[in-house]
Amino acid sequence: MQFCSIAPIFELVATYFFMDTANIKAIAKNFPEEYQEFEICVNLPLAEFAIFEEGVVAEDMDHKWHIYVSENNLYWIRSWTGFCIYKAPFKKTEDDVELKRVLVNRNKDQYTSTDIEFDKILFLELLQAYLGREDIYVDPRFENKIIKDIVARIDTENNYIKSIGTQEYGLTLSILESIRDMDVFEGLDELKSNAKNIALKEDLVSLYYQNRNNNKDSGTYYFDKDVTRLLGHIKTKK
Repeated sequence: MQFCSIAPIFELVATYFFMDTANIKAIAKNFPEEYQEFEICVNLPLAEFAIFEEGVVAEDMDHKWHIYVSENNLYWIRSWTGFCIYKAPFKKTEDDVELKRVLVNRNKDQYTSTDIEFDKILFLELLQAYLGREDIYVDPRFENKIIKDIVARIDTENNYIKSIGTQEYGLTLSILESIRDMDVFEGLDELKSNAKNIALKEDLVSLYYQNRNNNKDSGTYYFDKDVTRLLGHIKTKK
């Protein structure tokens, strides 16, 4: 089993830390009947896909997914909630693994997204992040000047996995506030000060980075929804 390293409320911490292989198998088996699907065209070398076959269990607050393979299906289970969000059937050949379509959970009690394009992009970003690649999905926002300048400054030798996301300010704030007492990051006060005029329902754009060789060398830059200004930098404490 491959182990790798937030939760919006403390009640979910127990779900997060006490997930084991038996729990993960049961959750995957009960993927809901309510789902949508999207098409992709991704071929992964067998050596890369092996990380998923070994299994990925999130054991701390740095990672958000448990990943499990069973009967030619790849399951992505959100560690915050214990719900399976993605089910990706695959075909294994002598040379690689073919992913052609992905099923997305549409049980409203388990997952609130209804945006299939958002879910597709998120899946592709997750896939490449766990594989340490940057060519499966390239977010066009990486061409934004502010983001481009930050990436050029922090990652001169391409040592970091990087991804861009969008999330409501209120949800971001509640997640960070819920784990603040764990003292695992710094920068929240600066973010709150710079975002004081932003509505809780308004989206923030985030740039996440993590050193490929050091999970503790990671952090997230936050920007307004149009990426016209940097609001803050949440950095993991080493």
